[in-house]
Amino acid sequence: MAVAERDARPGEWTHADARDLTFLGLVTFGDALGELADRGVGVKILTGDHPGTAAQVCRDLGVDPGQVLTADDADRLTDAELGAVARRTTVFARCGPGHKARIVAALRAGGYTVGFLGDGVKDLLSLHAADVGICPRGAVDAVRESADVVLAEKDLAAVDRAITAGRHSGGNIGTYLRITLSSNLGNVFAMLATALLLPFLPMLPAYRARAR
Repeated sequence: MAVAERDARPGEWTHADARDLTFLGLVTFGDALGELADRGVGVKILTGDHPGTAAQVCRDLGVDPGQVLTADDADRLTDAELGAVARRTTVFARCGPGHKARIVAALRAGGYTVGFLGDGVKDLLSLHAADVGICPRGAVDAVRESADVVLAEKDLAAVDRAITAGRHSGGNIGTYLRITLSSNLGNVFAMLATALLLPFLPMLPAYRARAR
């Protein structure tokens, strides 16, 4: 996708304003995949396509497909063996709905937090098996109802932004809890100690009787 810009002007914009633009560059899925990798997020591709097709698409996106694992290969592995192989495999080809769900479950059993992105009815099992089910807004109704997150735009960069926002929120909550606990812990210990040592309660709630 080409990205360009021009100076803003007051008033409403029309298609006629899409001229005299300054070209900024191209945005591809490869950029989004690279950003996810920078966040420490591993990307696995589970598809029903031919292994050669899946591997070539990965190369076009700048992703090294490595050794492609097919559904037939997965069927010959136990759950524990599949989990070990799935950790070092990027592309899984010829996968049916059951194979995808089994791979997701194997990764979760290995201690990974797994998010699954899908838009078809065949992805329902995997959406339920994952920690977080994700789908685009244009997915079928059943998938949108089952997903934990519905992307407002069909863009992998939205997943990266969601992960970043979630990590920031989690960090802010942790910081707030540490500050609150550290500032109030002394008060709690002081009240407990005085309640045990003194023959009366050091603080009582104020009560004001209202005459009728």
